[in-house]
Amino acid sequence: MNIQDIISNARETGLLNDVNFEKAMLTGVDFSSLRLEKVNFKNANLIGANFDGSLLNKIDFSDAKLQGAQFDQSIIQESDFSNATLQNSSLLYTTFNKCNFNNTDLTSVGGENTHFTDCTLINSRLTHAKLHTSIWNGLTIKNTNFNNADLFRLIAHGIKFENSTFDKSNLTKAQFNGGSFEGYKFQNCNLLMTNFDSCKMKGSDFSNSDLTQVNFNKANLDNAIFINARGDYTSFIESSALKANFSNSNLNMSNFGNAKLSSSNWINAQVTNSIFEESELNFANFENAKLDYSNFSNAQTEQTNFNQANLYYTNIHGIQKARLDGANKLKTAFKTDPELFEAENWMPLKNLPNK
Repeated sequence: MNIQDIISNARETGLLNDVNFEKAMLTGVDFSSLRLEKVNFKNANLIGANFDGSLLNKIDFSDAKLQGAQFDQSIIQESDFSNATLQNSSLLYTTFNKCNFNNTDLTSVGGENTHFTDCTLINSRLTHAKLHTSIWNGLTIKNTNFNNADLFRLIAHGIKFENSTFDKSNLTKAQFNGGSFEGYKFQNCNLLMTNFDSCKMKGSDFSNSDLTQVNFNKANLDNAIFINARGDYTSFIESSALKANFSNSNLNMSNFGNAKLSSSNWINAQVTNSIFEESELNFANFENAKLDYSNFSNAQTEQTNFNQANLYYTNIHGIQKARLDGANKLKTAFKTDPELFEAENWMPLKNLPNK
């Protein structure tokens, strides 16, 4: 039975089961609205093939050519796309469950509301992919390239990320709550209103990125890089950014309250109208930084360097052991109020004699 007869029979029954199409020429073939079970497309040429609205289970697409293929509104389960090429394929409202995308080329794929659950993407490429409002659950992602991808409103839960890059990507309003991104590169990205709440992001690089209204609350950002990052109303409340590099950043009206920022670098940064209240800033370096109207009240500032920093109407109430010599506009700063400081640090006497 030739290929055309097999497809015709499948059209009559609605089922294509246990068929071997290895190395077959299937360019532009229509598999739409079919149920495919255990079909072998290994090394097949499926350029421009149509799988719209199909249910695919345990399909072998390894090494297949799938450029421009359509999978809109299809459900794909336990299938293997390793070493396959899906450039410019369409994934609109597509669901992938327990699929393997190792060494897969997903360059310039397009889709919306695409769901990936319990899939692996190792050594894969999603450069220039456009996957708006996608949902990722329980993925393992390693050494994967998302450069220039448009992942607007991505929702990611329980993701295991390792050594991947998002250079120049659009992650506006993405949700990465509790994810792990240690050592990741988010350089030159649009991260407007992205949520990294409680994420593990040690050593990650956000250089030259737009961090407007990003939520880093309770995130671990130790040794992270924010050189030339910009954005207003960014929140780092209760985060840990020990030894992080914020030099030349522009993060006005941001909140670093109760954050751990010891030994961080703020040279030439502009962080005006921002909150550092009760944060840990021991041995931090704010040389030449613009800190006008910011609030450092009761921050820990042992050996913190404010040399040549602008402190115009900055609140430095309760800070101690800081190096304020050489700071600009120091006379305008709100210094420690002795009575308020005493009240804030009042402790009840112990071991009072019983009457």
